[in-house]
Amino acid sequence: MYILDDNIVRILLPKRNSRICELLNIEFPLVAFSHCKDVVAAVSKAGGMGVLGAVGMHPETLEQELNWIDDHIDGKPYGVDVLIPNKFVGKEENLKSEDWAEMIQLDENGEFKQIRESKCMTEEE
Repeated sequence: MYILDDNIVRILLPKRNSRICELLNIEFPLVAFSHCKDVVAAVSKAGGMGVLGAVGMHPETLEQELNWIDDHIDGKPYGVDVLIPNKFVGKEENLKSEDWAEMIQLDENGEFKQIRESKCMTEEE
């Protein structure tokens, strides 16, 4: 078993000014996809972009994993990999990101609460 820590990443990947580093606000051009929250946190803490593979996770499990990562990455960026199906209700409407954002309900702390029903979610196929 290999453990990724700050020293290993710093030895293998010298700091670089690259477009991906600027876009993702990371120190190194390293993106690691994993279903393991520990790997995601280690990569992000080390200056790369850890991405949690969340496909197939139940919402409660995903929330637990994301809370754990948040508690262990010292505010560093990370990503979540989800699948967007090729066919879904509302696809024909060409919804913009603002439209999708309006459907998301947040609690009083700005945390995800639930997805609000919209007309595109209630249409029959």
